[in-house]
Order: sequence, then structure tokens, then C-alpha cells
Amino acid sequence: MSNNPTATQLETDEEKFLKSLGRTPADEQARKIAAMQTLENWMNEEVTPEQNELNREFFNDFKEIIDLERKPGCKLFSEE
Repeated sequence: MSNNPTATQLETDEEKFLKSLGRTPADEQARKIAAMQTLENWMNEEVTPEQNELNREFFNDFKEIIDLERKPGCKLFSEE
């Protein structure tokens, strides 16, 4: 006998999890569709060169802040 859960067991576990959050599978599907539509809108958004430069500067600042909080040798964005 295998310890791997079947598709039916996984579905039941997902339904239990959603129920614990107060959501139904239909609610969850609606949430996922809305999220995918938002992502698609962002991907199709026109970005000016000025906004692109601001985004690049913001991301560089973000990476520096993240690495300042990490121990030497554990940096994510720098060679330290």
C-alpha cells in the first residue's frame, strides 16, 4: 500500500483548507481568475522610460536594504 495521496484525497484536503479560510472552491477559483487578470493588465501596461528608470532605482535601493539586513556571506544581491 502506497503512502502517496490520491487525487481525491488531495482535493478533500484542499477543500478542508479552503473551508478553514471560509472559502469554497468556487470562491478560490474566482480569486485566482481575478489575480491572473490583474497580472495580465500589469504585463500589458505601457511604461515610460522615466518610469522605467524610477523602477530600476527603486529596485536597486530595495536590494541594498535587503542585503543590509543579512549576515556577511548570506547576501542575496551582492557579492559580500
